[in-house]
Amino acid sequence: MNDLLLEKYNFLNENEKKFIVSFNDEMAKIGYVNSGIQDYVVFGKYKIEYYKLGLKTKKIIARIYIRDGDEKIAARWGGNGLGIALRLYFTNINKHKTYIENAPDFIKTPFIDNHSICHDCKVNCNRKKVYMIDGKMYTKCTDCAFMFEKPNAENVMEYINLLKLFYLTKGVEK
Repeated sequence: MNDLLLEKYNFLNENEKKFIVSFNDEMAKIGYVNSGIQDYVVFGKYKIEYYKLGLKTKKIIARIYIRDGDEKIAARWGGNGLGIALRLYFTNINKHKTYIENAPDFIKTPFIDNHSICHDCKVNCNRKKVYMIDGKMYTKCTDCAFMFEKPNAENVMEYINLLKLFYLTKGVEK
């Protein structure tokens, strides 16, 4: 992964490259793999998807979006459209609300910010995430929820611990 980042993705800064390599290594330690860096168009020009190998259905639990400064992505998501974003996928958020309420701000923010608030665009939508944090009810659209913008390499284990909380119980996947 490191060699690939140095060659083709030299527009990323050192912290972003370090984050990707560290996150990739830690995901492998808990049994998750990826299919390399793939082309993408919505949240970044490229993506890395993490899933458990050997399952019948490929369930993605995390994605890293790589943005190369594309103007369309910048217009859609703000900023200069450059860098990385980490997206994590969650279910049953209320079960882990105490952890989230006490988490560092960079972990807690995607759960409580105004990004991806559900606007009831579909009457019978099964894509809503409804949960309570700090006594307030949140309804988010899963099509773009739980995006961690510009994750820092020094916080990799915080993201891994969050994923373990949701996906691992006593070392065994749910």
